[in-house]
Amino acid sequence: MKKRIVVLSLLVGALSMGGFALLSSPGFASDAAVSGAPMPGPMGPRAEMGHGRRFALMASLLGLSAEQQTKIKAVWVGHRKQVLPLIKELRTNERQLRSLAATTPFDEGAVHALELKQAELRTRLLADRVETRKQVDAILTPSQQQMAKTLRELMREGRGGHFRRMDFGPKRGGPQG
Repeated sequence: MKKRIVVLSLLVGALSMGGFALLSSPGFASDAAVSGAPMPGPMGPRAEMGHGRRFALMASLLGLSAEQQTKIKAVWVGHRKQVLPLIKELRTNERQLRSLAATTPFDEGAVHALELKQAELRTRLLADRVETRKQVDAILTPSQQQMAKTLRELMREGRGGHFRRMDFGPKRGGPQG
């Protein structure tokens, strides 16, 4: 019994030290997260870091000028301001749907009405995304537009906006993908 307690306490200690080492490693958290400053965006600093890296990679691959980068960032800021309230409303509706699903008796009419509202919000988000893409494409040169189209298709293949299929490294799941 004492042996188990000693092994368990050593295991807990090792795991906590590993966690502490991970948290204190450079690049794990942004300066804003460490300083306690407000997090940018609804998804926290890690999402922002991902968007920044993705934009830098796209800018490099497309050969964007500084002026083009500034214009595109301004378009994206406008897009974000438009869609954040819609995203928050979607999340609120999803919580309401979960609570409605758990109620007894089940109110099919209320669920149906909320699902219609969700479909409308998703349609508005898609329309805004298409409009934003058109605005960005208007900033790009024709050759950059073609390259952006190709990159979007490759990202769609790899799903989720990741560059897994662009030979930037091994694919997940082994050699077969």
